[in-house]
Amino acid sequence: MKIIIISKRSKRQNIFLMSAACIFIGLLLVMTFFRTYGVFAKNGKNLPIYCVDTKEKKIALTFDTNWGSDNITEILDILDKNNVKATFFMLGVWIDKYPEETKEIYNRGHEIGNHSNNHPDFSHISKERIVQEVAVTDAKLTKLLGINTNIFRFPSGSYNEEAVKIVESTNHFCIQWDVDSVDWKEHGADIEYNRVIKK
Repeated sequence: MKIIIISKRSKRQNIFLMSAACIFIGLLLVMTFFRTYGVFAKNGKNLPIYCVDTKEKKIALTFDTNWGSDNITEILDILDKNNVKATFFMLGVWIDKYPEETKEIYNRGHEIGNHSNNHPDFSHISKERIVQEVAVTDAKLTKLLGINTNIFRFPSGSYNEEAVKIVESTNHFCIQWDVDSVDWKEHGADIEYNRVIKK
């Protein structure tokens, strides 16, 4: 009888060990999947790209051109001095007001992205308006610079899943950010610098 009890206990232990091994392997597969696909796998939803996993010590520096033209030359000179290339997400109405500055950004070798034409809230506009906002700015970039862009940033970072799907249907990757200087609040260079460096 003791042998039978030991035998049953061994079967239970084997079942437990096999179950634990299966769970462990399953967790490894899930972790590998999420590490590989990152933001694309979250909750099965369409989401913008906030960051890209890399072991290299690199950042992607981006600017949204929805302010005046002041500081553009200074920003470009600082980037040149430090041999840094950035991505500038261009607003269509900004391109209209500052075509020479737009050309200068591009001529200095920076990547150009689409930031809509009029900076609306993409979570509250129709599909037709979304497509139009993207298309109008693309047309302006093509006419002025002779380029097509395949990256887009939502105005004010505002979007919903439907907006992501619609923008992606226009052959653009939706690019957001994972660190924001919040410079538009004009709290001062030290505060903005520390906000970024801490992250």
